[in-house]
Amino acid sequence: MLAPADRSTLQPGFLSAISTQGDRIMRAKVIVVLTFLLFSVGSGLAGTETVLYSFTGGTDGAQPYLAGVIFDSAGNLYGVTQYGGAYNQGTVFKLTPSPGGTWTETVLYSFTGGADGANPQGGLATDGAGDFYGTTYAGGEDNDQCGTLFEINSGLQFSVLHTFDDMWKWDGYLLDACAPQADVKYSGGNIWGTTEYGGGVSEHGAAFALFSDGIYRIWALQGSNGAFPFGGLVTFGENNWAYGTSSYAARRDGGNVFETVYDAEVRIVHPFKCSGKYGCSPAGDLATQVNENGVWVMYGANMGGGSSNQGTIYQLTQKPDTYWPYDEWTVSLLHSFSGSEGTYPYGGVVLGPTGAIYGTTYQGGTENSGTVFQLTPVANNKWSLTVLYSFSGGTDGNAPTGSVVLDNAGNLYGTTNYGGAYGQGVVYEVTTAAATTTTLTSSPNPSTRGQAVTFTAVVASSAGIPPDGETVSFMKGKTTLGTGLLSGASASFTTSTLGSGTFPITAVYGGDPNFAASTSNVVEQVVTKP
Repeated sequence: MLAPADRSTLQPGFLSAISTQGDRIMRAKVIVVLTFLLFSVGSGLAGTETVLYSFTGGTDGAQPYLAGVIFDSAGNLYGVTQYGGAYNQGTVFKLTPSPGGTWTETVLYSFTGGADGANPQGGLATDGAGDFYGTTYAGGEDNDQCGTLFEINSGLQFSVLHTFDDMWKWDGYLLDACAPQADVKYSGGNIWGTTEYGGGVSEHGAAFALFSDGIYRIWALQGSNGAFPFGGLVTFGENNWAYGTSSYAARRDGGNVFETVYDAEVRIVHPFKCSGKYGCSPAGDLATQVNENGVWVMYGANMGGGSSNQGTIYQLTQKPDTYWPYDEWTVSLLHSFSGSEGTYPYGGVVLGPTGAIYGTTYQGGTENSGTVFQLTPVANNKWSLTVLYSFSGGTDGNAPTGSVVLDNAGNLYGTTNYGGAYGQGVVYEVTTAAATTTTLTSSPNPSTRGQAVTFTAVVASSAGIPPDGETVSFMKGKTTLGTGLLSGASASFTTSTLGSGTFPITAVYGGDPNFAASTSNVVEQVVTKP
C-alpha cells in the first residue's frame, strides 16, 4: 500500500490535502453474462472479436471512457466505468474468467459522488501485490469537485489517497491540479498521473506524483510548455524521468510531448503543429523501449493531423550523446490514418513483445465505429498497418477510446465507450490471427508459349495449416491470372495463356480470422516462342 501524503514534507506551493475515507467498500454485485462471439468482416481483417461483457447502464456500470483494462497475476481483468453503479457516479469492476468461456463481473466499488469522487475516466494501475490505484474526474471532499486519487487494496478496502483541490493561495500560487482523466501509472512505489485542468495561473493542467514516502508534487503546464494533457505519464531511466503528452500548446497549437524536470519545471521534448506531416494533438499513453543500440525510443498517437487530418502514429528517438534533463529527440512518422483503417486514435499505443505497436481508433473502419490495429516494422524503416478488428457499432461495441492490453498469447483486451447489447459499452477480446508464409513454385519453367504451366502455392503456419477450401490468388503483377482452393495447405492453378517473355508471378493467400494473409515469393516465369 502507498503511504498517504505527508503535509509536513511538502515544499511551498504544493498541496498536501489528503482525504482518507473509512474502510467503506460497497457490497460486490455479481453479474454473469453470456459470451458473444463476433467474427471480423471484410478483406484484410486479421482478428476475431469476443465480447467479454456488455454493460447494462445499471448498477454494473456504464460507458468506460479513456480507461481500458489491466490484468492481475491470476488472469482477472480490472477497469472503471464513467457512469452507472449504485449511485450512477461510476464503478471499479473486476471480470473473472471461467473454464466455460464466460466472464463474471463483480463491482468492487460504486462511487457516491461525494468525498470518494465521481466519474472515473482514466485506467487503473496495480503494484503487483493486489493493490489498485486510480483517479476520479470529479467529486472530492471540497467544493471544487476536482476529483480524487484512490486505492483499493488487496482486502477490497477503498481509501482516498489525495483530493485534488483547485484553490488559490493568498500569494497567487495555485496549490494543486484538477480533473484527472488519463491512466495512472505505478512505478517504483510511486503513483504518476496528469490532470486536464488546474496547475497554474492559466489552468492548463498538470503532471502529478504521489511518492512512496507520502510527498505529493505537481508540475504545472503553463500553456507555453503544454496544455490540457489527454494522456498519462510514463517513467523510465534510473531517475524515474516522467514523460507525457499535452493536446495543445501556445508555442505551436498542435500540442507536444513534455518531460518533468527537477522539482517543478516542465520541458518540451517535441512540439507538434497541425500543418505538419507528423500530426497534432497527442493523446493517450506513450510506449517506451531501449532499442538495440541502447537508445531510448518513445511511440505515441496524435488525434489529428497527418496526410488526411485523421491522426498519426509517431516515433521519438533520443539523439546520441544527449542526456536528461537536456536530452534531444528526433521525430519519425510511422503511419497516417485514413478512412477504413481507422481515424482519430485517442487511446495511445502499447508495444508487443515482438516490437509491433498496438492501439485503437475512435472512429473509422468499415462502419465508422472504430478499429483495433497493429503496426509492424518491415524493411527500410517502414511500418505496415493491419486492421485486426473493425467495430460494427452494434453488439460488438462502438467507439473504443481507451488503449489495449496484451496477454501472454498475444491476444488484445480493451473497452468501448458505447455499443454492446445495451448501448453502454463493452469489454472485448481480439484474438489475433497466426502468421503464415506462402511459398510459390511453377512447372515447367522455362516453358513454351501455349504450353500448360502449373503454379503451386503452399501455405504454412506455426499454428497449423489453414482450412481446406480457402482461396489463393495467383497474380501476374497486379493482374489476377486465376485462383485455386487450398487442400492440405496446397493450392494450384494451371494456365496456357501466357505470351512470350518473362513474367513476375506471386501467390496471395487472403487469410481468415485465425490465419493471417500472406504473399509469396516472386517466381520469374520464362516463356519462350515455339
